[in-house]
Amino acid sequence: PEIDIMIGVNVEFRRENGMVTMKLRRPYTTASIWSSGRVTCTGATSEDQAKIAARRYARALQKLGFEVRFQNFRVVNVLGTCRMPFGIRIIS
Repeated sequence: PEIDIMIGVNVEFRRENGMVTMKLRRPYTTASIWSSGRVTCTGATSEDQAKIAARRYARALQKLGFEVRFQNFRVVNVLGTCRMPFGIRIIS
């Protein structure tokens, strides 16, 4: 039996990428879900927030009827940003 993920809340199909995106408000994150079963979670501001969000996505998929086991969680990338107190001229 197939389960339709599109009946979930805050779910959107991205035809150009062949994936589904799901969003949470708290913590404010986005999950990219592929048909292979891989789920990536982006937008968290800490490792703890990333893990909490990933658990919430797993639970949401479980409530939709998918057999989910939360395992192999790891932080792969961290991005830092800063603002300079001066302008930077970029020549195109």
